[in-house]
Amino acid sequence: MKKILLYKFILYCFLAVSHNGFTQKKIKVTSEGISLSTDLTPKQALKEAIQEAKINALIEAGVSEHVGALRIMIQSETTNKLNQNFSEVISSDISADIVVDSIYPEQKEFHDEFGYMKVKVKIDATVYKYLDKRDPTFFYRVGNLKDIYFANESISFTFTPSRSGYLKIFALNESESLLVYPYKHPFANYLSDDANRFFNAGETVSFPLHDAYKPGYSIELKQGKLSESSILLFVFTKDNFTWVEEVTPQKIYNRIANIPPGKRAVKHFPIILKALKNKNHE
Repeated sequence: MKKILLYKFILYCFLAVSHNGFTQKKIKVTSEGISLSTDLTPKQALKEAIQEAKINALIEAGVSEHVGALRIMIQSETTNKLNQNFSEVISSDISADIVVDSIYPEQKEFHDEFGYMKVKVKIDATVYKYLDKRDPTFFYRVGNLKDIYFANESISFTFTPSRSGYLKIFALNESESLLVYPYKHPFANYLSDDANRFFNAGETVSFPLHDAYKPGYSIELKQGKLSESSILLFVFTKDNFTWVEEVTPQKIYNRIANIPPGKRAVKHFPIILKALKNKNHE
């Protein structure tokens, strides 16, 4: 049965408005989202309600000219299991990002007479509205990266930027987040990547860059798990920055949101890690 969606505009509250060093408005918003469904689990309905709350937060913050595109973009995150846990920041041509700061306990109602479940949730979010435009000449190409990797494989890929800049690569899954590149070894500096590597326009490089990690990054699954969904997040910037804080999705997304759109290019690549490669996959 098709799920029933209810889109509702709600009262909002601007908690703060501030200007950063570039043309950006940082707007604190409290918004609500509702999911009415006949075939979703409570967990799935909650995710849908959160996505609706994010749409409402963007609309209430004044990003209303692309409502149709916002709905398609954010709803697609709900149905994509690889992306749904890593969608705190939405980067697109709307020139706005949203970071969910907190989620209040949801409210559930079950209507047996009509056969549907209602889930309502409230969030606090920060919406970053940019007056700066994204630079269409600043992008990159990632090659040889597959959708599925097995435990007996290693991950390697190529990177080719259109213009010169600096690169950070993060790996995220449900249990952990880490900075893949530039990797900093906790005590053996000679095993660390060059944190200030400058990538030249048009030059293709192969990862891993450090000889110690060739021919590729190793895959580790938790004991007993047959597969795991992860995301490789590429953050390419015109200006370099050093990552010194703890690596968490929230801190990563907040850092991205505070980089002017014209000075960054961000992509994420979902991958599935599998425990074994059998003959059916050869």
